[in-house]
Amino acid sequence: MKRSTRNWALTALIGVVLIAVGLYLRYDVNRIVTYTDKDKIFTVNHPAGWKVKRNFRGVRVMFVSPLDGDLDTFQENVTVTIQDISSSPMGLKEYSDTAIHQMEVVFMKNFELEESTYVATLGGLPAYKVLFTGKGEDTEIRYYMIWALDGNTAYQMTYTGLPAQFDKFYSVADNMMKSFTLL
Repeated sequence: MKRSTRNWALTALIGVVLIAVGLYLRYDVNRIVTYTDKDKIFTVNHPAGWKVKRNFRGVRVMFVSPLDGDLDTFQENVTVTIQDISSSPMGLKEYSDTAIHQMEVVFMKNFELEESTYVATLGGLPAYKVLFTGKGEDTEIRYYMIWALDGNTAYQMTYTGLPAQFDKFYSVADNMMKSFTLL
């Protein structure tokens, strides 16, 4: 085989392999998988390319977006928190008022409530949704939270992102929240 033909064939083969790898990685990032809680309390659908951290910093599970590159310093995430409220039982309105008040206290003047409304459901239960921005000492963060009560248990899902990148994964987070299913 001539050297130029062999080089062309090798280049073509490398190109095909790179395209195949690229398509696989794109497919894997967009592929949706189901997470089942270890105690079989709930399931959530999430992108396969997101990392799963169980029992991380007080949340039941955290789904973390992939980094966009070396300059990406914040990974957007969706968390699921389960809270036992049997020591202070309350309805959804009282729980919602209390949660919003706690956010106002934590962020003080740096709390900007953008949306606060009842939504259809979370896991088949009546739910409440808030969208707000809170600023810490050196970072401003946007939050999309939805919660529901089932007896003495509160289920809460939170999407967190930097304001400039928030919309990038908003629909992904919203779909994750809509997929939340109690078992």
